[in-house]
Amino acid sequence: MSVGLKTRLLFASAVAALIAVACVGGGDSGDGDGEDTSEDGLTFDDLGLDDRIPLFTESWNTDWTKRTISLSELIAGIQRPDPRDVIQPIDDPQFDTVEEAAQWLVDREPVVALELEGEARAYPLRILTSHEVVNDVVGGRSVVVSYCPLCNSAVTFDRELDGQVLRFGVSGLLRNSDLVMWDRQTESLWQQ
Repeated sequence: MSVGLKTRLLFASAVAALIAVACVGGGDSGDGDGEDTSEDGLTFDDLGLDDRIPLFTESWNTDWTKRTISLSELIAGIQRPDPRDVIQPIDDPQFDTVEEAAQWLVDREPVVALELEGEARAYPLRILTSHEVVNDVVGGRSVVVSYCPLCNSAVTFDRELDGQVLRFGVSGLLRNSDLVMWDRQTESLWQQ
């Protein structure tokens, strides 16, 4: 890898980190008074829920009682019956060599850079903008690279939890205008 490309990757990583910090913001989480009722007459208080989740999520196998935020903070970002993975994540990314990438990447192309155990990857924002989530293995570790075009933030996470490798996707939900991912194995939601 050339020194110029390494410098660009390092700079892009620093910029992505600064933007991610700038994207964090507070939000009104509603009053959560539990007054909404479901069709069978049960209140969300009866179910242990303080507010209504978006209607299309009611069929998800998600335990909505296990959470750290008010459900009123989640909004539908994609208006579909089931918005999960309408924005297709990349599950088996293919990479070009630096020489091959030089044919289609411009010198100042913004990328998310990740290096683990001596293995480096560059994820161009022009690709991440269309997919938002990449499930990858870098340096022998299962990772997810996430990018939210709304707040221009990129974050990487370890995909292994309690010995299980999770496959992440785009939930179709937003929180504070930021990407909320989901995993296929537990159908849990994960804030970027």
